[in-house]
Amino acid sequence: SRIELARIETFIRSAPRIRNESDAEQLPAGEGGGMGLRLIAMTLQGMGLRPSQFQMLVEDEHTVARIHFPLGVLYKETVREKAAEHNIGLLPSDSARDMYLNVARAIDLSMLRFDVDGNLLQTTENFLDRHKLGGEQRERIGDLLPAAFYENLFVGPDRVAQSGVVHNYRVTVPTADRSHFILYNVNGCMTDNRFVDTTWQMVTRVENRRQLSEGFLDSNVLVSQIIRPYIHPQALEKAREIARKGDVHLPDEVKEATIFFSDLVDFTRHSESLSPEEVISLLNIAIGICVRSIDKNHGNVDKFLGDGIMAIFPDPLEAVVAAFEIQQQFSQLNEFRELQEQPSIRARTGIHTGSVVIGSVGTKERRDWTVIGDVVNTAARIEQYAEPGSVVISAQTYQRISDHVQVERSETIQAKGKSDELNVYFLDSVRFMKGRLPVTMTRDGMRVGRILPTESKHNSPV
Repeated sequence: SRIELARIETFIRSAPRIRNESDAEQLPAGEGGGMGLRLIAMTLQGMGLRPSQFQMLVEDEHTVARIHFPLGVLYKETVREKAAEHNIGLLPSDSARDMYLNVARAIDLSMLRFDVDGNLLQTTENFLDRHKLGGEQRERIGDLLPAAFYENLFVGPDRVAQSGVVHNYRVTVPTADRSHFILYNVNGCMTDNRFVDTTWQMVTRVENRRQLSEGFLDSNVLVSQIIRPYIHPQALEKAREIARKGDVHLPDEVKEATIFFSDLVDFTRHSESLSPEEVISLLNIAIGICVRSIDKNHGNVDKFLGDGIMAIFPDPLEAVVAAFEIQQQFSQLNEFRELQEQPSIRARTGIHTGSVVIGSVGTKERRDWTVIGDVVNTAARIEQYAEPGSVVISAQTYQRISDHVQVERSETIQAKGKSDELNVYFLDSVRFMKGRLPVTMTRDGMRVGRILPTESKHNSPV
């Protein structure tokens, strides 16, 4: 608020540096912003810091206080002092063994013993019960373990006889009636008697084996890191949300969104004189500019379309800002390309807002998380109609952000595949708030205005 800002400015002038609690006590009552410097000093001392071990700096109107103290203070003095107070030490062997057994019982840990050739010798009763192997059916337990388990642990290059240990191996084992599949995390080692003793911790129980990921966990993590950039970020976030609820399927959603299409004009013609390596390099530079602006403005890339890109935005204004940023970046890039006597790269962008369906498309073997609906098709048609270097939006998008944009001209077009004509707007500039600064952005540059009062909203028109 203005009152709070005035208090902070007064404090900056009167007491720019507060070194410790004794200095803070010299302040008049009520001086300073936020929760008060005296309380900050008391809080730090409550954490185990002495007054000489911290200081608070007030730098400008955007900072009430910044606290500096060495991390070593917290670790060396606070943590070790607390440890000494509670006499923390090593567990005796007997206590550690008892603790392990208690934990094993609590999490229902199973144990299986094999010989070095992979023959199952012994198991705990809870493993048999879990897989419905009572009475004479016990002999079937070895048949339930998949062939890949034996190959990886007793035959392959990572076999226990070679490495001496089994570390974070995941395997799925069906129940005897195959009504369910149980995913285990397996650890173990080779004993002096050349037995392979393993612990089996149940991770989850499902009805469909396809839902489970098997193999060595470190390999699975590496594979996940490799493929992560190829997976739609919204699909990842939605998958985490669904997993927290205990479900295994991504539901379809109907929501309002802004669809953004942009492509490089005449890129195919420009690339004819380039080597394949040069084409990929240039394409990555151009697409990289688009992706960074989309991410910066809270959009999500839905798919790459050769020399084009499709993205989805929750906020139509941010979609337009991203489009203008891309045009600015290309303008700067082309200045360097012209100096090197290389052809300019120009992009065109079409934007449309409306109700879309976000969901899974494909088969059980291969699915794609994407956006579908007439809004997507309309945005693509608008982009195809746009001129090189232009940002064109639909009437629906314009209605939502009309206070923020300057229109160069409007036209009525007959888009391919559409029975009705479309009203579209060629934009000259966009206005928005960046913090407390009003910004006007054109395709060639950006102008920043004066600081506005703190009551101004982020997306209020300038």
